Amino acid sequence: MTRLLPIMLAGLLAPAAPAQALQLFSGEVTGVPHGDMLLVTHDGKARPVRLHGVLAPEKGQPYAEEARAALEKLALGRTVRVIPMGKDRQKRVSADVRVDDASLNDRMIRDGLGWHNFRQSKDRRLRTLQAAARAERKGLWADADPIPPWDWARGIRPVKPH
Repeated sequence: MTRLLPIMLAGLLAPAAPAQALQLFSGEVTGVPHGDMLLVTHDGKARPVRLHGVLAPEKGQPYAEEARAALEKLALGRTVRVIPMGKDRQKRVSADVRVDDASLNDRMIRDGLGWHNFRQSKDRRLRTLQAAARAERKGLWADADPIPPWDWARGIRPVKPH
């Protein structure tokens, strides 16, 4: 019994596993409300899933509808694999989302339909894809000075010449 005591104590003192550990899952994309969010139906329930490391233009912002439509074309009705990376501030799953082993996150950045969310992800791949899209003036990078969604949300708008 004295040999079991340290093992029993270690079990009691170990941190508890999270009640809902984030696990990989697959499901059908049943909605695309925004250029960086999908509704993925899994186990009979539609779950909002954010594209980790991607910020699409906000509604009303240039390229917002193009980003949403592009993501819809890539994913709606398709089965995706969701690889959770964490949760966002609203407690939604933030994930790398794949269709046929291709990352939707990468595709949206590569096509210039979103910004690399460097506050959420330090992924060098996304940074490199954004730099290439910007250099090639793809998507939102065709604008001379695109406004990031975090500035747009704070009310910053382009200055119109008189």
